[in-house]
Amino acid sequence: MDFKKLLLLGSVVVGMSYPTISLANSKVVNLKMSWWGGDDRHKKTLEALKLFEEKYPNIKVKGEYGGWSGWQEKVTTQIIGNTAPDVMQINWNWIYFFKRWKWIL
Repeated sequence: MDFKKLLLLGSVVVGMSYPTISLANSKVVNLKMSWWGGDDRHKKTLEALKLFEEKYPNIKVKGEYGGWSGWQEKVTTQIIGNTAPDVMQINWNWIYFFKRWKWIL
Protein backbone atom coordinates (compact mmCIF):
# COMPACT_ATOMS: atom_id res chain seq x y z
CA MET A 1 0.00 0.00 0.00
CA ASP A 2 1.52 3.34 -0.96
CA PHE A 3 1.92 6.21 1.50
CA LYS A 4 -0.96 8.34 0.12
CA LYS A 5 -3.41 5.45 0.43
CA LEU A 6 -2.13 4.67 3.92
CA LEU A 7 -2.50 8.30 4.97
CA LEU A 8 -6.01 8.48 3.56
CA LEU A 9 -6.98 5.21 5.21
CA GLY A 10 -5.53 6.29 8.55
CA SER A 11 -7.31 9.63 8.41
CA VAL A 12 -10.61 8.00 7.54
CA VAL A 13 -10.29 5.38 10.27
CA VAL A 14 -9.38 7.89 12.95
CA GLY A 15 -12.06 10.28 11.70
CA MET A 16 -14.69 7.56 11.81
CA SER A 17 -13.65 6.47 15.27
CA TYR A 18 -14.04 9.95 16.68
CA PRO A 19 -16.92 11.68 14.84
CA THR A 20 -16.95 14.76 17.06
CA ILE A 21 -13.48 15.97 16.12
CA SER A 22 -14.85 19.36 15.12
CA LEU A 23 -16.54 19.70 18.52
CA ALA A 24 -13.40 18.72 20.40
CA ASN A 25 -11.13 21.43 19.00
CA SER A 26 -10.77 23.15 22.35
CA LYS A 27 -9.63 20.16 24.40
CA VAL A 28 -6.88 17.62 23.98
CA VAL A 29 -8.06 14.19 22.91
CA ASN A 30 -5.83 11.16 23.39
CA LEU A 31 -6.38 8.11 21.20
CA LYS A 32 -4.55 4.82 20.99
CA MET A 33 -4.16 3.12 17.61
CA SER A 34 -2.69 -0.32 16.99
CA TRP A 35 -1.58 -2.17 13.88
CA TRP A 36 0.63 -5.05 12.88
CA GLY A 37 3.17 -5.34 10.11
CA GLY A 38 6.75 -4.94 9.10
CA ASP A 39 9.11 -2.03 9.62
CA ASP A 40 7.98 -0.25 6.43
CA ARG A 41 4.33 -0.28 7.51
CA HIS A 42 5.25 0.92 11.00
CA LYS A 43 7.30 3.79 9.62
CA LYS A 44 4.63 4.90 7.14
CA THR A 45 1.82 4.65 9.68
CA LEU A 46 3.79 6.72 12.20
CA GLU A 47 4.43 9.31 9.45
CA ALA A 48 0.70 9.39 8.64
CA LEU A 49 -0.16 9.83 12.32
CA LYS A 50 2.32 12.71 12.55
CA LEU A 51 0.62 14.44 9.59
CA PHE A 52 -2.78 13.80 11.17
CA GLU A 53 -1.64 15.37 14.45
CA GLU A 54 -0.30 18.39 12.56
CA LYS A 55 -3.72 18.88 10.97
CA TYR A 56 -5.54 18.26 14.28
CA PRO A 57 -3.10 19.50 16.97
CA ASN A 58 -5.54 18.82 19.80
CA ILE A 59 -5.69 15.10 18.96
CA LYS A 60 -2.77 12.99 20.10
CA VAL A 61 -2.52 9.44 18.74
CA LYS A 62 -0.30 6.94 20.50
CA GLY A 63 0.83 4.20 18.15
CA GLU A 64 1.07 0.61 19.32
CA TYR A 65 2.41 -1.87 16.82
CA GLY A 66 4.08 -5.20 16.44
CA GLY A 67 4.63 -8.17 14.18
CA TRP A 68 1.99 -10.56 12.92
CA SER A 69 2.89 -13.42 15.25
CA GLY A 70 0.51 -13.39 18.22
CA TRP A 71 -1.34 -10.26 17.09
CA GLN A 72 -4.83 -11.79 17.23
CA GLU A 73 -4.22 -13.11 20.73
CA LYS A 74 -2.94 -9.71 21.86
CA VAL A 75 -5.93 -7.85 20.42
CA THR A 76 -8.38 -10.42 21.82
CA THR A 77 -6.85 -10.07 25.29
CA GLN A 78 -7.09 -6.28 25.08
CA ILE A 79 -10.74 -6.41 23.99
CA ILE A 80 -11.69 -8.84 26.76
CA GLY A 81 -9.77 -6.78 29.32
CA ASN A 82 -11.39 -3.53 28.16
CA THR A 83 -7.98 -2.06 27.28
CA ALA A 84 -8.32 -2.21 23.48
CA PRO A 85 -7.07 0.69 21.39
CA ASP A 86 -9.58 3.23 20.12
CA VAL A 87 -8.61 2.35 16.55
CA MET A 88 -7.03 -0.92 15.49
CA GLN A 89 -6.06 -2.86 12.41
CA ILE A 90 -7.54 -6.32 12.33
CA ASN A 91 -8.05 -8.84 9.57
CA TRP A 92 -11.46 -8.70 7.94
CA ASN A 93 -12.34 -12.25 9.00
CA TRP A 94 -11.72 -11.42 12.67
CA ILE A 95 -14.76 -9.13 12.56
CA TYR A 96 -17.05 -12.17 12.59
CA PHE A 97 -15.19 -13.68 15.54
CA PHE A 98 -15.30 -10.48 17.61
CA LYS A 99 -18.88 -9.65 16.62
CA ARG A 100 -20.10 -13.10 17.61
CA TRP A 101 -18.90 -12.42 21.15
CA LYS A 102 -20.25 -8.84 20.98
CA TRP A 103 -16.75 -7.46 21.56
CA ILE A 104 -17.04 -4.91 18.76
CA LEU A 105 -19.84 -2.75 17.47
